[in-house]
Amino acid sequence: MTAFVVVSMLWILVLILFTQCLEVNRFETESKDSTRVTPEFYGTSKGEILEQFARQDVRWLSPDVIWSGTEMSPMEFSEALNELLNLELIQYSHESGYYRAEDSILMAYQRYLGISEDFDHYMLLVDDPDSIRTEQHKHRTMRGELVRSQEEVIVADTLNELGIPYEYERPLHHPRIREMILPDFTIDWNEKTFYWEHLGMSEDAQYRERWEARKRWYYEAGFGHQLITSTSGPDGRVDPAEIRRIARERILVE
Repeated sequence: MTAFVVVSMLWILVLILFTQCLEVNRFETESKDSTRVTPEFYGTSKGEILEQFARQDVRWLSPDVIWSGTEMSPMEFSEALNELLNLELIQYSHESGYYRAEDSILMAYQRYLGISEDFDHYMLLVDDPDSIRTEQHKHRTMRGELVRSQEEVIVADTLNELGIPYEYERPLHHPRIREMILPDFTIDWNEKTFYWEHLGMSEDAQYRERWEARKRWYYEAGFGHQLITSTSGPDGRVDPAEIRRIARERILVE
């Protein structure tokens, strides 16, 4: 009986020592694994910006989208953004006006926040060099949104007057490849979704060529039957009555 007790106690001691060794190894592994420790700048203004990159599902972000996910004042945001640029933890595209985070810091934040390592990075399909320049958004709608043109203001305000809800430039992802576009207006109505594009320069040959490529994208992605278009006249103006007619025929009667 005494021998049995001694052997049992020895086994218990061995198990305790083995468990402690595992804990030490786990601690050392986690200490060496940068993805399991708090990412640099987490909990600071700079970290708040980096967290937005980790939580979004596109690689490049506009400053408006980044700032909207934070609780910083414009001045605090600007200062933190410039500091990250100086540290080369984010990059800026002069062509698009968009920002992206370095892959290493992005992965560190994603893992710390519990976001899947299979996090998809969608590339914006740029069919027009001006299509993602945030400084182009300088015309205000009735709802207070900034859009690219006065013609888009008319489309937006007409939809609003008809009681048709819309979202301006809501990202639309291709279901099979990592591309996305920003439809002018996305409309969810009676359990259906429509994508409204306003063609403001249809008289221009290069503009028409870019539009044909964009339209092909809609159909290849399977969204062609949900596409609605309107056009400006030769003088560049849009008729609100025509917008109402299209909306009634394509949306309100559905």
